[in-house]
Amino acid sequence: MNRCCALSLLAGFCALASLTGAAQAPQAPLATTSRDASVRSRLLGNWKLVSYVTFDANGGTRPGNYDVGRVAYDASGEMTAHLMNSKRPVANPTTDAARGEAYSTYLAYFGPFTVDEQKGTVTHHVLGSSYPHWAGSDQVRYYAFSADGRLTLSVKAGERVSGSLVWERIE
Repeated sequence: MNRCCALSLLAGFCALASLTGAAQAPQAPLATTSRDASVRSRLLGNWKLVSYVTFDANGGTRPGNYDVGRVAYDASGEMTAHLMNSKRPVANPTTDAARGEAYSTYLAYFGPFTVDEQKGTVTHHVLGSSYPHWAGSDQVRYYAFSADGRLTLSVKAGERVSGSLVWERIE
């Protein structure tokens, strides 16, 4: 069986498994096609958060929960993201309330990533996260590159954009 047929069968099996609700362990990224290789190569590197805006159902905006962040994509197909609120307390959280505050002001996760250029998405296949319920999930982000080289990653709730994070490459 040639590689193209094998990949097609694998993609069909994965689609069928997701439709039937079959549990899937996070998988290593599939080989990229030449179409998504250009987007993938543009993603590679380290990025710092410039802005984070959320959108309500009526189109209203407000700042997101985090104002400091880093996201990194490497050539082996792995990614990591860290987001935090810079106004978080700096004292050691020794009470349940303080630990809850610390938990709510920091998000980190990591795992392999895949690019779907046709859909305009980069999917973070989460292996581990400070949000326990994200482990094993796929976090889909819609990407866009601006003329000045910035990267925007947007989150959708249904068909509407619910959040947008703008990143600047770290040289």
